[in-house]
Amino acid sequence: MAPSSTTHIVNVSELSPDWCWLRDALPRPDLRWHHVSRLACAPWPHRLAGWVASWRGARLARRLHRAGDRVVLVAHGPRPALYTALAAALLAPRVPLLGFSFNYTELPTGLHRWLGRRAFKRLHTLVTFSTMERTLYAQYFGLDAARIVMRPWSVAPPTPVGPPLVASDYVMAVGSQGRDYATLARAMALLPEVPLVLIAHPENLRGLSFTPNVQVRVRVPLAEAENTIAHARFMVLPLAHHQVPCGHVTAVAAMQRGKALVATDAEGLYDYMRDGDSGLLCASGDAQALADAIRRLWQQPELADRLGRAGQAYAQTHCTEAALAQWFEGWVGRLPARL
Repeated sequence: MAPSSTTHIVNVSELSPDWCWLRDALPRPDLRWHHVSRLACAPWPHRLAGWVASWRGARLARRLHRAGDRVVLVAHGPRPALYTALAAALLAPRVPLLGFSFNYTELPTGLHRWLGRRAFKRLHTLVTFSTMERTLYAQYFGLDAARIVMRPWSVAPPTPVGPPLVASDYVMAVGSQGRDYATLARAMALLPEVPLVLIAHPENLRGLSFTPNVQVRVRVPLAEAENTIAHARFMVLPLAHHQVPCGHVTAVAAMQRGKALVATDAEGLYDYMRDGDSGLLCASGDAQALADAIRRLWQQPELADRLGRAGQAYAQTHCTEAALAQWFEGWVGRLPARL
């Protein structure tokens, strides 16, 4: 059978069933997009829904492959990558599998790591959001680092947000993964003159107390969070330690809107910023250093503007959906017609 000119992209994820990744950014007639979501497996127990979604994705890939079409499986996130690699090994061993958004807040142990060391070898390519993660995951899971690719976190351009929802001038912090809000609380206690808006999950705030210059908000809609970022002077990004592989989403959201960053000196951010370039970096757990950096940008708005513009230039070049689509198109084009 002659290879088909059609390429099917089968996405497996834990996101909305209506989401289909880069479909709108790559409107090519020869690309057909499919999405299998864990959220569409509601009748199953929560613990099994991810397995079922991955099994369905691999089964769909097998059917399309047997029909003579070119097929690519894409698993979004490390857990879907694990499940889909195991399912594809049984159902679609000749279909290339891309593990995208391969990012662990905390490295797995026990059975999950044991399975990962075997299953992840099935992936054709893994995509991380920082260079440090390439070495980290290659060593931890026994993988060939040459198959792990770093791509900056990339999203569509930010949308207009309307007038500010916070009336006063302020700086802000937002996010839940790998955060160190205890150090932020101590830093803000040293800065009574600086107002800060903190958007976080309740579990991030357990056992913490904040001084009156900090407004804490939980369960905030995305539109409200985007408005708060857009109208803040700059972003504060306190991370748990030097090697935490988190913060990319928040950093890019701020950079796209031209906001400077005051962040923990974490290796996972080195692909996005350097100290004094698009923001200021501070040693992890050092409340005084964090307070000094926040005060410096608060008192020097021209410096904050300069750093923000530099970060925005980087984000608009490297952290766009168009840039990611171009990379993915090239990656698919380099795959053999049939494995």
